[in-house]
Amino acid sequence: MKTLLSFLAFLVILLGFSFTNASAEILPNSAFVLEGSGYGVTEEMIRVSDIDLAILTNSQSRATTNFTIEDGFVSLADTEFLVNDLKGSFLREGQFIRINGSVEDSSGETVTVRFFGRLIEESKDASIYGFTGRLNTVDESFKIIYTSKLSKLTTTPVIPTETQEKQLTLYILKGSSTQGLASSYIESSATRLEATITQGTDGALRASYFSHDRITVEPGTTITITNKDVVPHRIVSGQGL
Repeated sequence: MKTLLSFLAFLVILLGFSFTNASAEILPNSAFVLEGSGYGVTEEMIRVSDIDLAILTNSQSRATTNFTIEDGFVSLADTEFLVNDLKGSFLREGQFIRINGSVEDSSGETVTVRFFGRLIEESKDASIYGFTGRLNTVDESFKIIYTSKLSKLTTTPVIPTETQEKQLTLYILKGSSTQGLASSYIESSATRLEATITQGTDGALRASYFSHDRITVEPGTTITITNKDVVPHRIVSGQGL
């Protein structure tokens, strides 16, 4: 009996800290993580229990902000119950948290939960709550006692990096329309100067069609193709196999 009274006295003292002037900053359309640990207690047993919940706030009315629980779990001993239908509210601008609904294990067994938390203390990046409540399985009803941390998720802004625009100009050379030997090209000094003449293994002279035989480009490069021949051209010539 003395042990029980000491435990209750400790719990009262612990919950008494929640009436400090600290208040959590709870705003609509904000994401939080609630994680904590404690125990599930019946008259005959004590089981370790944990929570890890992803919270998304929505509507706000005066000092109350409602929220949905998008993901997470509640564990009892070695069993994890995944979020099924949980929701709740921040009351008095975050001084209190109320959570209720259901979770289920891997076999589909549904467990109902009802938690009530009181703000104990907070820092710039998180708040500490003391939770009590009930977790009701098919066979047992556990009293829940948690100490939990509520952390706000913040998004890191994406800072665009300054990149220098890369450009490449590719020319279709004069004489490309003949598609033959260099000797069959229009014999003019302008054509012969602009076309790239190469000698094949058979000894024949041939002219390149483009100013670059091969190109390598990086993502984001702008490629400009300029036709310097005397007739229109397509980028793709011939027939694919």
